[in-house]
Amino acid sequence: MLSLLKKPSNPSFTSFGRGKILFVFLLFAVVVGYGQVTVEFSVAASSDAENTGGNLPTLFITGTVVNASSVTVTDPGTGTATSGNDYAFTSPQVVNIPAGIYDGTAGTAIAIPTLSITGDTNVEPNETIDLTLGTPTGDVTLGGQTTTTYTINNDDSVTVAFSQATGAAAENVGNNLPVLFITGTVTNASSVAVTDPGTGTATSGNDYDFTSPQVVNIPAGIYDGTAGTAIAIPTLSITGDTNVEPNETIDLTLGTPTGDVTLGGQTTTTYTINNDDSVTVAFSQTTGAAAENVGNNLPVLFITGTVTNASSVTVTDPGTGTATSGNDYDFTSPQVVNIPAGIYDGTADTAIAIPTLSITGDTNVEPDETIDLTLGTPTGD
Repeated sequence: MLSLLKKPSNPSFTSFGRGKILFVFLLFAVVVGYGQVTVEFSVAASSDAENTGGNLPTLFITGTVVNASSVTVTDPGTGTATSGNDYAFTSPQVVNIPAGIYDGTAGTAIAIPTLSITGDTNVEPNETIDLTLGTPTGDVTLGGQTTTTYTINNDDSVTVAFSQATGAAAENVGNNLPVLFITGTVTNASSVAVTDPGTGTATSGNDYDFTSPQVVNIPAGIYDGTAGTAIAIPTLSITGDTNVEPNETIDLTLGTPTGDVTLGGQTTTTYTINNDDSVTVAFSQTTGAAAENVGNNLPVLFITGTVTNASSVTVTDPGTGTATSGNDYDFTSPQVVNIPAGIYDGTADTAIAIPTLSITGDTNVEPDETIDLTLGTPTGD
């Protein structure tokens, strides 16, 4: 029977040839695949607050670099952040990769030179930076993560608040009014509504003027939260008068702002209108005289100012004059003189007569005689 199997003529050589081929194959695999050094971005996407600017992408190298190598990082300009304003980066940026052993982690990562975030006080949307890797030189080849996007998270805010919790001034001066303090940089024109809830004791349209709600516009600009950049509240003013009245208050509140601004801490304020009016009462004259049988030119009371609440004053005869009460003149002492509410100008036009005071004429020849009168403490206004 003929065998189909043929034994090799030189078994040892054949085995050696097979081993050599296997060795060459393994060596090729190591050189081509398993010994490859890669470079890639550390993350596909990352972010941080603008004024912190951390967590920036780095380069992860995996493998052993024998010959100093490099890779180019480029900013294609496709992100929404503005280079030179929101961030600094020199593009293209050649990143050198020194010889060494790299494990593809943060422990052996290489930072991207010149890349930094620029903080500001502008209120703006979150903005992005796109970066790409170019062709490396030397031992390294590109890994899987050849692009990265970094997001600059806005951490700025602009606040608006009243300048004071409370304020006050005299009615006829009407200054020291509350204003609005804005803190921060306003990029987009904004506004806030100021409202009078009507909880104060002063009367709008009488004691003060204010259109409520009042929208206050806040133009774009830089504000330092002080009087230097404060914004006045339109239409708010104090109305002076001559009325004697209690101190009165105005309450104001801030509504929800629009645009870039948010509410600060002082969202309410109370302004006090201090009364600076007074009503005075005095005799019309220091001295007066008339013939006994005429008995005119008697003293009266001059009132100056606006009397809101009915008032009075007492006129008293101390008995120090030379005339005799009940004989030379009639007067009920003390005499309460009522002063009705009204406007008085301190002249004879608005004077009030002293009740019960009159002169008694006779035919006696006698010296000139005097009557002394004094005013007591008034009541009311």
